[in-house]
Amino acid sequence: MHPALSESRLLRARTSLPWRPAALAATLSLAACGGGGGGGGSSDPVTPPPPVPTLKVTLRGQVVDSPIANAVVTAAVGSRSFTATADAQGNYSLPIEVPRDAGASFVTLNADGVGAQAFVELVSLAGDLSALIAAAGSDGVLTAAESFVTQVTNVSTAEAVLLQQANGGQPITSSAQKSQLATGINGGDVLDLATAIKLAVDSPSSYPLPSGQATTLTLALNTEAREAFIASAQAQDPAVFQQTATAVAADPAVTPPLPAGSTPPAMLAAQLSDEIGFTFNFTNRVMAFEFAVDGSASVTNGDGKAASTWQVQGNTIAIRYAEPVSSISFPVERCGNTQRQVQARFVSEGVSLNRLSDRTLALTTTFQITYLDCPELSNRTVTETAARTLLTTSDFQTLTLDDVRDATQSLQVFDASTSSLAADVATFNADGSGRTVLFGLPFQWTLTTDGRGINVNYDNGVRSTYRLLRDVDTVASDGFYDLTVGEQRYIDAGASISIETPPPVFTAQTLPARYYQFGIGNETAPAPNTKGFRLRFDANGSGSQEDDFIDDNGNLVTVDSSNTPNQFFRWAIDSDNSVLLSRSIDINTGSFQCQPGSANCATFDERRIFPAVLSGSRYYWIEKRQIAGPNEVVTDRTPATYLARFYDVEALPAGKAARAAAPTGARPSPSSMLAAQALR
Repeated sequence: MHPALSESRLLRARTSLPWRPAALAATLSLAACGGGGGGGGSSDPVTPPPPVPTLKVTLRGQVVDSPIANAVVTAAVGSRSFTATADAQGNYSLPIEVPRDAGASFVTLNADGVGAQAFVELVSLAGDLSALIAAAGSDGVLTAAESFVTQVTNVSTAEAVLLQQANGGQPITSSAQKSQLATGINGGDVLDLATAIKLAVDSPSSYPLPSGQATTLTLALNTEAREAFIASAQAQDPAVFQQTATAVAADPAVTPPLPAGSTPPAMLAAQLSDEIGFTFNFTNRVMAFEFAVDGSASVTNGDGKAASTWQVQGNTIAIRYAEPVSSISFPVERCGNTQRQVQARFVSEGVSLNRLSDRTLALTTTFQITYLDCPELSNRTVTETAARTLLTTSDFQTLTLDDVRDATQSLQVFDASTSSLAADVATFNADGSGRTVLFGLPFQWTLTTDGRGINVNYDNGVRSTYRLLRDVDTVASDGFYDLTVGEQRYIDAGASISIETPPPVFTAQTLPARYYQFGIGNETAPAPNTKGFRLRFDANGSGSQEDDFIDDNGNLVTVDSSNTPNQFFRWAIDSDNSVLLSRSIDINTGSFQCQPGSANCATFDERRIFPAVLSGSRYYWIEKRQIAGPNEVVTDRTPATYLARFYDVEALPAGKAARAAAPTGARPSPSSMLAAQALR
């Protein structure tokens, strides 16, 4: 054997297979030296291969609901897994070492309780391994102070479960995927599930897992079982559920700490839902928070902007309003022998913010509640914690010029008469101009620079940005509205109706029917056999508001004009195709069936319906409503609300729809001709 040839062949072998095991390298060396000669000389020395390069990081955190003692913590890193055991306080330290080419692997932390807590199973979607290593820094140890993903909690579990549900039930495999899916989950659902998990873990005798659900995680992953468990826990003791939600939000082991001495970033938080009824029915769903270095802040929602101050207290941003903030809402309460929506004033002096995760913000508020239309309900003070989803620009739908040109869409405008937002319908012309229907507001429009919205500059000086969050059905989207009026600002989200065909035309023959607001079913207090609030149009120009509930004896009770006379209304169709409903009272006789416009007949509630779209058996319309105050009547000066609504129609029983023709020529709407022009 020629020594030079032997060395050359060995070098080639090592170059092409640098990480071969030592035994294989030795075999290659011997093969290169053997054959063709006497083989009596000495062999070349065997050089061991270099070590395989690896990535290392140690994760340190806590398994906590209350601390889960001695929990077994497993990190799944791609197809590899690593395990550690927590101490009596749930603290763990988990070393991870993988080949260098595994840096893109996604890390999921799973924690299993032991002994009496064997039913406890929590999870945290920690993120891409490369990002965790970078966050750990030079010491190679990632703590909760550096990244809160090492905390395995009820909140991290709730978020992980809902993200997987948004991913069609498939596990999350990258941080990019996790971020993309985040807008598909509702922050309120995260807090509700985290609260239910905490009740199950902390009070298993009072809130046992349902039969067939072995752990908290298997329960959470079963959508039907999870939702039933949450509903049951809420119904079992609403006060305890709310107190537990507040405790979750304030727990420093569950919510990330705030950097000391720093000014919090601006935050835009929204209540999201896939339910179409939620999109149409709820206002003040968005809150914008802005913080200044000097301790001042502003809080903006659909009612406007409130000057405030802020202070960091541990993991909480405490905000105090310069003046108490008041709003009107309609909670469901038992008033007399009827369970119904009542009008109530909610007054608060501030709000506390806790960031549950990158995308979920908890808000805790103390309200003084005054009931305005049910004197038997006592005023009370309550503390409520709710959660909202933190929005980013990428959460909004992308729009093109072709999407907007010549489109007709409902949106929110500023009603100067009430200094509030109001639903209207806008036509966007191809040349960048446009006009709204009900308020007759001309404007100019352009796409936003990010291509995810429309900037609208009204001729009256109002500056607005409109965006779309998601489609809720084939006709309506969840719209986002940001309007600036001088120094004031209004932000909210709600239904935006796309009007692509001429609106339906009501006639005396087609209108009589029952129209169920937000579909058949009681959306405020769901119960078997209830069908919810509806408007019943009879064929003789009269009708009734109707609603139903289950009484204390389990009986279905229907409320209508037969047992509650003030539910009676009269209706008429105007020449512009709008429908006017009037509830009135004869101030001499007390009868609720007088004809509006006749002597002594005072209207105390008036709705005007502007139809927009008919899709199957569902009507979409804009509803203008004026309700007079006590001992007052509706006039042109009575403040009005303008709301986008949908109603599902149900035919009346035979006979009810075959009476005399309906009256026409009702008192015309000031904007009736505009409505007819744009909505036809």
